[in-house]
Amino acid sequence: MPLPRTPGPAPWYWTTFPTLRSRDGIWYAWRMNNAGRLATTVSLAPLRVFAKPVLALKPDTIPFFIPFYGFGVWHTYAPDIQITIYNPDDLPPLEFPEIEPDLDDDSIRIIAMITPHAAMSIPKSLPDGTHPTEFPDLMKSLDELLFIGDYQPPGIEEIPYAIYQLNPPDNTVTIHPLRFFNSTNFDLSTQRPARVTRDPDSGKFIIDGFRLDPIEFPQ
Repeated sequence: MPLPRTPGPAPWYWTTFPTLRSRDGIWYAWRMNNAGRLATTVSLAPLRVFAKPVLALKPDTIPFFIPFYGFGVWHTYAPDIQITIYNPDDLPPLEFPEIEPDLDDDSIRIIAMITPHAAMSIPKSLPDGTHPTEFPDLMKSLDELLFIGDYQPPGIEEIPYAIYQLNPPDNTVTIHPLRFFNSTNFDLSTQRPARVTRDPDSGKFIIDGFRLDPIEFPQ
């Protein structure tokens, strides 16, 4: 089952984050910060002695690899889903006190000294189905990307989460509401889906998460 290799949200799944090799041939790795001002974040730093972190992720962010360029970061903390793209070679080391305000601002989920090279957003209120979505050119080399995120369905139906199927080459996003994941079937205060991948044989989605065993979808 491919789920063990599937990235999940920081900081809980930080060991699933991809090791990065930049265009300049530099290797970067992620590290969980358990103390200091960066506590509870997951930081990215070059793989060399005494290297300072160049970026830090707050909870509920998920990085993904972009071959021959760098990486993107997905998060659903804002009113819309946000995706930002970075080249690690362009990221200067994090410096205090410059980043102090960002660390204290819950609306900021990614700590960096520069703005991202590209960014996009996806509304959480899109209805079930496939929708045209313009992706940054830097993502066009990627095939299907799968994430689970907060969902705000049209109408009054209770559907707190959905699978977001991103297809950058086609400039489309397909929404798969997780209708079965509601307060009738689950304890939403302690259980939530966090990761999703495809079963290579059946093509169905495989979901796991906090206090959840793997679930096949559609069921």
